[in-house]
Amino acid sequence: MKMEKEYKILILILILAYILRVLPYLVGYDIPITDDSLRDFEQVKYIIDNNSINFNDHYGAFPVLHIIIFLISSLGANSLEVFLVFPQIFPVIGLLFFYLFLKKYFPEKQCLFALFLIAVSSFHIYWSSLPVRETMGLFFFPLTIYLFDKEVEKKGLFNKLLLFFSFILLIMSHNWSTFMALFFLFFYSIFFLKKRTYAFSLVGIFIALTLLYWVFVFNFAFEIIFDILKPAIIVLLILFLVLALFTKKINLEKIKNARYAIIIGVILLILAILSIKLTSFSYPIQAFINPVIILLFILVGFFSTNDEKIEKLLKIAIFYLIFLLLAIVYYYILNVKTLYIIPFDALRILEFLIFPLSIIASYGFFIIYGKIKRKYLLYSIIIILIVFGTFIYPSIFIYKTNFYGTPFYDIRSDIRYIPEEGFELIEWANKNDYNVISNNYVIEEYQDIFYTKKNKTLILISEQDYKIEENYEKIKDEKLGIPNPESLISKTANMTAIHSNEWGRLYQ
Repeated sequence: MKMEKEYKILILILILAYILRVLPYLVGYDIPITDDSLRDFEQVKYIIDNNSINFNDHYGAFPVLHIIIFLISSLGANSLEVFLVFPQIFPVIGLLFFYLFLKKYFPEKQCLFALFLIAVSSFHIYWSSLPVRETMGLFFFPLTIYLFDKEVEKKGLFNKLLLFFSFILLIMSHNWSTFMALFFLFFYSIFFLKKRTYAFSLVGIFIALTLLYWVFVFNFAFEIIFDILKPAIIVLLILFLVLALFTKKINLEKIKNARYAIIIGVILLILAILSIKLTSFSYPIQAFINPVIILLFILVGFFSTNDEKIEKLLKIAIFYLIFLLLAIVYYYILNVKTLYIIPFDALRILEFLIFPLSIIASYGFFIIYGKIKRKYLLYSIIIILIVFGTFIYPSIFIYKTNFYGTPFYDIRSDIRYIPEEGFELIEWANKNDYNVISNNYVIEEYQDIFYTKKNKTLILISEQDYKIEENYEKIKDEKLGIPNPESLISKTANMTAIHSNEWGRLYQ
């Protein structure tokens, strides 16, 4: 491929990736779309108001995102507007560094399509778009991998300084992203690198810096690990040993025959079903189309490719399943129904897992394309992946509907969205010296940040409450803290609505 064409495709992919990650704000929504992102913006406001970092807060303890927004807003920009659309630039640039890393091992064409698959991956879109601390983590994760590989292969003072600087900023960005990067670099050193002693020394420095930072600002992690998760650590070690033995003795050529392919398919299906059970919501059908297509490419790429480097990447991906298996053990065997006690959310491996799996999926696509040889297939797949990648967002933000009354109903649209009429009710209540109580926890966070605390409260009941009540079984995780709206609705039976509009009513 000519260099000019490569650059054009690369730029188009990066532009597409950015658009997909700011789409809710491009179509008109003007506050962060989750309570997590609102809490991160709250830390930005804390720095602006106090000229200091709130290290005592779990969100403030990882301040890289907050500092960047503060610095830009100090130049005169609106801090909220910057917060909504600027952080997403970083994980998009991170894709570029991962592309440079992949090019060392694989052909350009496969690398470009792998980059496209990450760009449209639902899980990567979601966590790199909100924005939250993980948005920055998804920038430093591929950057650190690229710099680590570069330093191991070609030692140099400048490379070393860049790598250590990346270590520090990643650690200060997000705890989970740091852990995922450590995990990748450890197994990458085992399976890919010849200079393992030096590579492991760098990983050791990374671990030491991480633990040092956590001791001072995130000792909550140690409390969980040592006081609550002693049984889990044992389970983790057993799983680690089993998988370590498995990957040493595994004959990847052997398992590519039909019998083993069926066994692997069944195992993946079981894991997928159990994983869906672990999610906080019952996701709508359309949200699964994009991940299923990418999984199909991964399976075809694995079973149809004999590249040793592909097999090594698969081995790295296998070790990521430890976290998913640990979560399944807790949920189904130990009967722990909330994953809050686990210091790292096992389901959030997926936006990192797509990195090693993307190139395998890319090979799978070109194998299918090579057999069919139809241009329309290429364009159709690209369009389908782009469109269905957007359904990782609650549909109301992009498509202005929650698909209520259909199999495509998206309950997240009623839990996380505040319409204009909702903002009007909140504004009216606060102007009249009230706070609003609502089943929509984004409303609660919004008030905490943009309004002062009031002594009096009103209950807000909207059409969303009735839809949530009717579909309450779709909310599967009590850590979300969403009570059944029926209890709040019943409280208003003998109350008077003192203000209302076509969307909702305020009761006193």
